[in-house]
Amino acid sequence: MELSDREASLRHSVGKLSSNADDPDIVVNALTTIRAEIRTSPEGGAWVMKVCCFPAADVTPFPAPNASWSNRILTEHVCVCIPCLQAYLQTSPGFTDLLDLWDSHHVNNSHKVCVPLLCLVADMLRQPQVNDKTADSYVNLQLDGLARNILQRRMRSVYSHLTSGIRVRHNCALSLCASIAARNKQLTWELYRNFDFTLSTLTKLAMPPRTGVSLRQIGDRCRCGAQNAWGGLDPLTLSTREVYTEFVLSFFEAQDQALLCPVLARKVLLGNVLRFLACDSPCTIKRVLKFISDIVLSSDGNV
Repeated sequence: MELSDREASLRHSVGKLSSNADDPDIVVNALTTIRAEIRTSPEGGAWVMKVCCFPAADVTPFPAPNASWSNRILTEHVCVCIPCLQAYLQTSPGFTDLLDLWDSHHVNNSHKVCVPLLCLVADMLRQPQVNDKTADSYVNLQLDGLARNILQRRMRSVYSHLTSGIRVRHNCALSLCASIAARNKQLTWELYRNFDFTLSTLTKLAMPPRTGVSLRQIGDRCRCGAQNAWGGLDPLTLSTREVYTEFVLSFFEAQDQALLCPVLARKVLLGNVLRFLACDSPCTIKRVLKFISDIVLSSDGNV
């Protein structure tokens, strides 16, 4: 499909989120389409974010794709897109369209919509931090605000997924929390302060899957094959334990030495990861052991 056709299709999907917000089937289809573009688009997640955020009439046409496509988007069109973002934020500040969907469908217990919605937000928050300071100011700051809004006002919904007893709901909530923690040091601290580590379900989430070796081998092949993919693996295809491990390790991605000891003191986190480590795939075991060697046991760790 041509880039212009894909852009038009993506904008159409974004429009459905507001025009058909009460129809779960249409909303789910739109969320799935947007998420697929974010995770697989050859132009990168930054292009998808701009298409989602900016009105079509206000955006200068993109140049023809080539090897430096994503870099050209992040540099040549920054100045053009800033007024577009300002206009967008006047009508939907802080991604209010997505948050309105969150509120309405969580109130109605429409988990058919809530699961892909949380996964989409998690993928958006995994948007790579670009080097351009102007781009940081109009994309990344808004994403940080979205993360803070969830931490301050919507964690009860996240807990409802974690305690649901349903794998996909567990995974979407854990993936969302991991994406928030992985953005920067400030959000890592805010998640640590706001998260309820006394939830009894956390130990259950860390348990290895009952299906045993076959699922671990499938997960290992997927993980090894997608290590370099933007946005990582799709949490809906993994066991809850694997996503839980990602959630725990996300607290250390910012490499904040001041947070290291408080997090290690929470036995429900790394303690549960290590407890069942022998049941994990080789890729997961290698990553966890490397983390312990590089961060916990390092001379700078003060542990």
